[in-house]
Parts: sequence; structure tokens; C-alpha cells
Amino acid sequence: LVKIALFLLLLICFVSLLDRILANGTDNHKYLFRDFYDAPADEVDVVYMGPSSAGWSWNPAVAYHENGVGSQLLTSERLPADAFPYLLKEAALKRPKLYIIDAEQLLGSLSGDFAAVQSVLINLRRSANRQDAASDMLENYSKEEQQVRYLPLLYFHNRWKEVSRRDFEPVDYDFMGFSLRSVQGSELPQGREQLEAPPQELSQ
Repeated sequence: LVKIALFLLLLICFVSLLDRILANGTDNHKYLFRDFYDAPADEVDVVYMGPSSAGWSWNPAVAYHENGVGSQLLTSERLPADAFPYLLKEAALKRPKLYIIDAEQLLGSLSGDFAAVQSVLINLRRSANRQDAASDMLENYSKEEQQVRYLPLLYFHNRWKEVSRRDFEPVDYDFMGFSLRSVQGSELPQGREQLEAPPQELSQ
């Protein structure tokens, strides 16, 4: 019985590790979500939710340095609007004083983009809220795609040839969720001048 229990424990750990490596692919939002879950609740004043562009536009470290605001990002690739109720429940775990939602996403379509849906689901930690989100957002997808609901590894199991350094360590989103590409310089419109610009008043 001890050997069987030990074997099952090792198997669960191995499958869990494979799930984390293969399921996320090159979606480095996984590091952003991990930062959110690891952050002490008393250090999170604001949670900003939206698509990946939020990670190019909001820099939590600079916000804290200049204004003393402790913030976290909950963003993912082309985040669908129907993910917001579930992200709000996740954000509530940290008891923030303010929730910011990218309202532009509310003008878009709901879960019609599987890549966007999976980007949310594979990064949420396992919970009743994640299962509710999966049931809602995967309702109109194929049985194969719905495997992401239970064990993402079942859907991503054949991604071995694509595994690279990005699967094991942050590349772009290793600055509390902020994309360092916008500082290093690239074809993206954001750049260092964004960080040096004077504070702007937020419109209603």
C-alpha cells in the first residue's frame, strides 16, 4: 500500500509538472498569474484586468515607486469579455480597494476565440470558480477542446517538439506582469518615453 501510494503521488506530481510546462506553451501570462497568486493580499491595492495590451501599458513597479500603489495584473491574450466575472472572483481573493476593467473588451465578442479562452482557463488556478468559467466559456467548443477544462495536458500532450526556454522561465512578463519589450524597444508603439511621460488624468 505504501509503494502504491508513493507511486500515485509521484505520478500526480509528474503529470502536474508536465501540465504546467506543456499546457501554457509560449503564453507567458502564466508568470503574471503566478505573481498574482503569490502576492500577499495586504500588498494588492488595485487589480487591473484586460487583454495582453494591459501588460504593455501598466507597469506595477513604476506605479508603486511613484505613487505607492500596490497593483497586480490579471490579463491574457485577447481576453474575452465573458471572462471578467470569473476574473473578478479571482481578484477578490486579494481584497483590493479598486478593480480596473478594460472596457474596450466589453465591446468585443464573447468566447468565439478558442486561443483566447484557453489563455484564461489554463492560467486560472484549479478551483470551483475555474470550473464554472470553463463550463460557461467552453460550452460551444468541441469535445477535444473541452479537455482543457479537466486536464490541459490532454489537449497539449503533443507539443513536445515546441518546448523551449520560454516554457521554463519568464521572457517578456518578468516584471510583475509588465512586458519588458516596451522598455527594450521593438515594433510595439510603447517605449521608454511612456515611462518618462508626465502623469495623465484618467478620463471617466
